Amino acid sequence: CDLHITTDVLLVPHLAGRCTVPFRPAVGTGKTAIHATAKCCTTDFTLDEIQGQMCARMASSNKYAKTPEQYVGHPPPAYRTTLYSHDCPRIQSHADFRQVVDANGGSMIAEFKMLDYDFTATHSNLMLDDNDDRISTRG
Repeated sequence: CDLHITTDVLLVPHLAGRCTVPFRPAVGTGKTAIHATAKCCTTDFTLDEIQGQMCARMASSNKYAKTPEQYVGHPPPAYRTTLYSHDCPRIQSHADFRQVVDANGGSMIAEFKMLDYDFTATHSNLMLDDNDDRISTRG
């Protein structure tokens, strides 16, 4: 669940409101400040929304942000590149990435991450299509 720091989703109002935890601005300053927060997960959106309406960016955020623009506009740490930040970098699906790896004679092992919530209870109308890695809505 890192789309809030790796994409511009918080700047797309009709998507930002669907984040697991919508943007909350920082309150106060100094040691007593309550930091800005957000939490946007891939399960909050369709693959078409992720690839067609969001731009990729190097992971970073501003914990003192008062607006989504300040939160997303924070530059990444100096050790991270912004070389690929031109225009609106497209977000790849696992299927896209597999094609690149295969085309270059490589191999890969998928990375599985632990969820911090019950996916089945939260998204009971979603089903993973094993054939092409797309999440599709089943009614």
